[in-house]
Amino acid sequence: MIGQLYNTYILLETLQGLMVIDQHIASERAGFARLQQAYLAESPLSQQQLTLDWEPLRPAQLDLLDTHRTWFESVGITYELNSEAGTFSLSGFPIVYPERSHALQHARPQEMMLSLLEKIQDDPSTELPVDDLFATMSCHSAVRAGDPLALTEMAQVIEGWLHSTLPWTCPHGRPIAHTIRNADLAALCRPPCCPCRPRGSCAPARRPPPDRSGSGPPPPVSTGRYPCA
Repeated sequence: MIGQLYNTYILLETLQGLMVIDQHIASERAGFARLQQAYLAESPLSQQQLTLDWEPLRPAQLDLLDTHRTWFESVGITYELNSEAGTFSLSGFPIVYPERSHALQHARPQEMMLSLLEKIQDDPSTELPVDDLFATMSCHSAVRAGDPLALTEMAQVIEGWLHSTLPWTCPHGRPIAHTIRNADLAALCRPPCCPCRPRGSCAPARRPPPDRSGSGPPPPVSTGRYPCA
């Protein structure tokens, strides 16, 4: 590992060349994989909320939460309902990045829940969008562009990313890394080749041995612009 660029990209030295990794997208992919694995193993890791913030809901949304409570609990989301007041409050939310204690404040779980309810309510015939939910949670909880990272934190991002499935794109389809190949890097440091020959075929001009008889042709005069001129 080389380091961090612009507090946005992680640089790795590989056999193929210089790999530039978007730290946010790599972290997002790692979080998505972690949520999927916990869901499939039926062992979601949930963080309990210290305070309950009550949000007003429409009657149809309260019915959805009541109907799908078991499904929400299976992904690590727990909540309290107050049907009389028409409100709900999150009591637990999935932990996407256990090593990032402050990540939950970026996730805005109440807002995500309201958005998810709107989506389910608009088309109640569809299956509950677990992948959409995980993609949103991992995106909002991930390392962000502009976050300065220590080497240990960069290593955690890279390790989580490389151990995920489909590591080359984020859950939304964006590419995560780009490699600048060794040949391209080397080409940046080579002198420009003269236009009269194929690229890379130029060699320093060789002068013929001096004619000591004084009757031979004069030595070539180089313009100095290209080796073969």
